[in-house]
Amino acid sequence: MRLLATLFGLIALGTHGAAERQHTLASATVEDFRVVVRAFEGPDDGGAPLASVRLEALVKKGGSWRLVGRRTVGRPNGFFWFPLTGPGAIRQFSVESFPVRRVRFQLLITPSAGFSPLYRFHLEGARLVPG
Repeated sequence: MRLLATLFGLIALGTHGAAERQHTLASATVEDFRVVVRAFEGPDDGGAPLASVRLEALVKKGGSWRLVGRRTVGRPNGFFWFPLTGPGAIRQFSVESFPVRRVRFQLLITPSAGFSPLYRFHLEGARLVPG
C-alpha cells in the first residue's frame, strides 16, 4: 500500500532555547507505520543557508506511536535550505507497510542541479536501515 505526502512547515525550539527552523517535507501514515521527512536549517556561512534532512519512523503499538528510528539523510548540512522549503522539494515519496515497512524518496538539490538519487530505507527488526 502506498500513500502520497502531505506538505506543511513548522518552527520548533532548539536544544539551546533558540528557535530552530525546520520544515516538514513529507509525512505519511500507512496502517501502523508512520514516516516524517524534515529539513533543519543549518549554518549560514555567508552563502546560501544549508540544511540537514532527517527521517523519522514510528510504529503504532498499544494505541500509541513509538519512535523506532531516526536517520540523517545524506550528509549533515548536505542540502540547501531554500530549495527544500519550496514546492516540489520531494518527489517519488512512497511508504509501504507490507510485506516490509519501507520508505523511498528523492530530494531537490537545486532547481538547476535537479534531484538526488533515490533514498531508500526500511525497518529491519526495530531499526531503520538504508536499503
